[in-house]
Formats: sequence, C-alpha cells, structure tokens
Amino acid sequence: MKYLLVSALLAAGALFLLPCTLTFAFDSSYQAKAMAFLAQDIADARSNGSNPKVFLTLVDLNGDGILEALARIESPDQCGSRGCTAYVLDLSGPTARSIGDYSALSLKVLPTKTGAWQDVSVNGFKQVFQAGKYEHAAR
Repeated sequence: MKYLLVSALLAAGALFLLPCTLTFAFDSSYQAKAMAFLAQDIADARSNGSNPKVFLTLVDLNGDGILEALARIESPDQCGSRGCTAYVLDLSGPTARSIGDYSALSLKVLPTKTGAWQDVSVNGFKQVFQAGKYEHAAR
C-alpha cells in the first residue's frame, strides 16, 4: 500500500476548505467521508491558529471489501500527554461513523484478528472489535 503526503489545498472535492497536511492510502470517496468526519476537529485546530496534520490510513479491517479508516490529528490543541485525537472510522454508510475514539501517539493495524476484524494497536495496546466498536483487549 503506497502512502502519499499531500497538502489538503491540492486535494480534490470537499477538502479544499482544509489547509492541513494529509497522509493517506489513496481512495477519494473513502477519503472524502473520513475527512468530512474529521472536519470539525480540523476546524477547531485551525481556529486556534494551528495547521493540523492528519494521518489517514484506509484499510479493509473486516474483509468485506469496504475500507475503514484509521485517523489521527496532530496539532497543539488536538494533542496532550497521552497522544492526539484519533479514530477508527466505519466508512460503509453514506457518512463516516466512529467505531473507536482515542488519544493516541500511535494507531496501527495489527496482523492478528478477533473474529472477522483485524485488531488495532493504540499506543502499543491491543484493541479488538466487539459489540460494534473497538475496545481494549482483556488480558
């Protein structure tokens, strides 16, 4: 999977309003849904004078052929001692919805699965999909 670093000013469609740095695996319709979900967080950061960086990874976490998104926003007001605002997003509907909300220094897909869903790591802690959302794995 190739990752590109693109200024949102150069991105197409609804992204023209979001002057931030974006890292993503390219698929424009899924990307647009994810960015629409993140728009308020980005606007909040911009209103405080920040130029937020958005890290967006599109990946099929459950093997259904529809991509989900791992998103993290870096800016002074989106980050604290435990990390930055981060989400796992379901992109299967007409709009994105969160299936995991975090403060994360790192957010990545793990090679393991719980049921049909890939596990994810948040700050090195395994998160599993259960009851419609990602939750901390019981030890």
